[in-house]
Order: sequence, then C-alpha cells, then structure tokens
Amino acid sequence: MSSHHTISLNLSIKNELSELEHGILNYVVNGRGSSPSSWPAHSYFSTRIKVESLINMYRDFVADGQFVSRFWCNDRLASGRVNGVTLLLPSITSPYNWEMLAFIDWMASLSDANGFVGAMVDDLPSQTITLLSVFEKKLFIGNAKNIEVGAYSTNEKRTAGY
Repeated sequence: MSSHHTISLNLSIKNELSELEHGILNYVVNGRGSSPSSWPAHSYFSTRIKVESLINMYRDFVADGQFVSRFWCNDRLASGRVNGVTLLLPSITSPYNWEMLAFIDWMASLSDANGFVGAMVDDLPSQTITLLSVFEKKLFIGNAKNIEVGAYSTNEKRTAGY
C-alpha cells in the first residue's frame, strides 16, 4: 500500500449546526475564525496535540489551487438551503490520511447524507480506490472492487444495496 493518497469528498451537512460545530468546520475546513476553546468527544480531536486548519496544513506542501478545502453554510439551491463540505486533498502521507478519515468520520456525524460521498485513491500507478460512504451519520469505507463496506469506527458492515 502506498504511503500517499488523494482524498476527495463532497458531504452534505445538516442545517441545524451548533455554534461549536459551525465554528469547528469554519476553522478547520475554511481556515477562518479562531481555534475553538473546546472540542467534541471524538478520536480526531482527542488524539491531537493541536488541531490546525487544513489550509494551514496544506499551504506549505501544495501549490495554491491544487487542493480544495471548503465548508459552505446556507447556500441557496433550487431544493432550498444547504450546508456542506468539499475537500480535494492530494498526496496525503501516512499517517495523516488516517487522521483525515477520523475527521471525516466526525463530519459524518453531522451529515444528512446516505450513500457515496467520496474516495481515497492510492497515488501508485495501480490507484487502489477506497470508497467513502455515509449511512445513519457513520462513515463507512470499502475497497471499490468489493461490494461490502465497513464502518470506520465500528465493526458494522453494509453491502452495496445499502
């Protein structure tokens, strides 16, 4: 397995966010505002010494425009107002790719999505693809060649029929 992956994600987020949840998404994803004084009880936040914005983490390694990190809130679409997160994070090295999956797992708990939301692609020529799906506010990951996906933080399994 390669030590470099590209993660792409397009995740809808519930409309009713707490002030803390909104602040964390705005800080970590958009790089705006200040670091919250408290963090949710989740492995991504409890195992880190300091939570930084993705923009600050990436700006020294990737040229501007080669990555996307965006949280939007109350954008107007024909179907009404929506919130969401879009990420395109190229060449993430291990163990940071697994840390990013932990952050996506936390965001899944805020999501109203059910189904495929993104992928993690190995940067080797074989380009092994790991699918990212959300069901009932949980992140599931699975190999694209497999029809079964497993929950990121539990042993729960789902098949392609969801």
